[in-house]
Amino acid sequence: MVRLAKEIGRNVHNSAHDSWHWRGREVFLADGTGLSMPDTVENQEVFPQVRSVKKGLGFPVMRAVAMISLATGAVVDFAFAAHEGKGTGEGTLLRGMLDSMKQGDILVADRFYPSYRTVAELHRRGIDMVSISHQSRIVDFNEGTQLGDKDHVVEWQKPPIGNTKLTREEYDKLPDRLSVREFTIDVEGRNGEREQLVVVSTMIDPTIPQKELSDLYWRRWNCELDLRSIKQSMHLDILRCKTPEMVEKEIFCHLLAYNLLRGTMTASAKRHGITPRQLSVKGTMQAVESFTPAMMTTTACGEVLYDAFLTTVAAHRVGNRPGRQEPRKRKRRHSWREYLMVPRNECNRRLAAKGKSLT
Repeated sequence: MVRLAKEIGRNVHNSAHDSWHWRGREVFLADGTGLSMPDTVENQEVFPQVRSVKKGLGFPVMRAVAMISLATGAVVDFAFAAHEGKGTGEGTLLRGMLDSMKQGDILVADRFYPSYRTVAELHRRGIDMVSISHQSRIVDFNEGTQLGDKDHVVEWQKPPIGNTKLTREEYDKLPDRLSVREFTIDVEGRNGEREQLVVVSTMIDPTIPQKELSDLYWRRWNCELDLRSIKQSMHLDILRCKTPEMVEKEIFCHLLAYNLLRGTMTASAKRHGITPRQLSVKGTMQAVESFTPAMMTTTACGEVLYDAFLTTVAAHRVGNRPGRQEPRKRKRRHSWREYLMVPRNECNRRLAAKGKSLT
């Protein structure tokens, strides 16, 4: 199941039209998310609940990272682990998926990912990266080779081994310095104030305009939307299986279905001269549900039915809302206000004792 889901995702990505790539180069998006699952002993052993929550009240949780094709939206790789502990960070999970990319590809990710180790590993493989500088990194535009106002090529120095969690052997394999391009962009925050972000790119060619690189970074938001579609439309937000082995199968069954939907969207986009990013995942799901009974019972006019199906998929477009800003808040309140605040077995004992006292 794991191999099949990834192969389908790769095949969908490879079927992308050349014009959907960036400057003729394939682009992948990476982002992390979290998933929860039923509170069983087996799940708790592999994916422990958050330590701040009392035992018996929390749920097992996992950290996951998805690598998604920018051109088609297909998931080409997916990795997950416990939410904390050695080897469970998003950077580690991402580095474990780099074999899914090849020399000349581009990775677009948020500010959590451009660590020295990750950028060095990408550089070794001939893969470029576009991201935002981490808030803890000091950016001095008086250094390096000036390309313009607050735009330069600078060399990152290898951090001291004490500031890393690497073994001496791993540390010695890192290059002593890395050349990156850094420049600022002005954005409007959620509260309306103006702020500056520093774009970091390993593409140091000065002939590439800032706007093209910054526009490429802003397309990273597609990854957020894709993960939302997987978790909400595909109902993967809260897993249902009670053992880690079945949890893995459940995840990749959902990803297989999602990649098949993306393959349908790609075929429809090609036929109608648009891009898969203009089509709706939810709309495609509804089209599949509507056409499935006819496709299963009709043996004649298959090509006509298939053409009508792809036309229906192409009719479900998503809105083009660049720079959209929305508060991460919900207006509607929960109707259920009684929550389990003690372990369930203890609550059962209290109810049983209360029932006996009333008889």
